[in-house]
Amino acid sequence: MRNWRKTMIVSCIEIFGLLFLHVVLIHYLAANNVMSVIFAAGEHVPGTTLLLAGFFLLVRIMVALALPGMILARIGHVLFDYYVVRRKLQERE
Repeated sequence: MRNWRKTMIVSCIEIFGLLFLHVVLIHYLAANNVMSVIFAAGEHVPGTTLLLAGFFLLVRIMVALALPGMILARIGHVLFDYYVVRRKLQERE
């Protein structure tokens, strides 16, 4: 069995990292009024703004769709490992 504390610490770092990145990007994009810049015609739209807007969409999809499943899978993995170890201990007795 892997160390469950290490698994939970790594999971928390990943979760908080994604959420922090989401919050930072949403505040940056809101402060720079990205929607009016993207929808305005012309070549005045900075490439970094378009890149960050696309990256924000990917992060948002990851946070909304994949993150809850990742959390449940990690919790299930830790609980299953705990069950297997307990089962092996009971068989030895």
